[in-house]
Amino acid sequence: IASYISKGYVWDTDKNGAENYADLKFGEYDSDPNTDQSWTIYLKHGTTTVTSNNPGKPGEPVDPKNPEGPKYPNGTELDQVKRTGTQTIHYVGAGDKTPADNKQTFVFTREITFDDVTGKIISVTPWNVQSHTFGNVDTPVIPGYHADKAVAGGATVTPDDLDKVITVTYTKIGTISVKYHDTTEDKDL
Repeated sequence: IASYISKGYVWDTDKNGAENYADLKFGEYDSDPNTDQSWTIYLKHGTTTVTSNNPGKPGEPVDPKNPEGPKYPNGTELDQVKRTGTQTIHYVGAGDKTPADNKQTFVFTREITFDDVTGKIISVTPWNVQSHTFGNVDTPVIPGYHADKAVAGGATVTPDDLDKVITVTYTKIGTISVKYHDTTEDKDL
């Protein structure tokens, strides 16, 4: 039985009527010590569920103490159970006054279950949400500069379309020359 358990089978408590092999009371059913008795022991395929906190490592054993036992199959690695969407608001054009990027993230998660004996994936839950829309961010005001967007953001990401970049461009406010009756003055705009 131990050799089957090491290959990914598990004890079938419902069919065996006991929690494990040691709990079977063979002596209670053997009323004739001169006659051999036969017993049927039921095992079933074990399963492993991978999550964002416990992803699979394809090709590596599920139980490091049992290197010959069940292995994580392809399709159970971290990026299959956890994906991070980002909205980056990138600011340009104001020289050393340019604000740092504003980066927001959202994590998509799901679970994948596979058969320990066959290594086949048997179920995949939907992602925790199908999409996420980030909030808007007021564009920082920089004296002497005009931004092409007063508010930026509001991007939507999905598990298959994770990264959105919105660029806000600052332009230096220039000066104009105004002539008043033979006098020229520079005025800031």
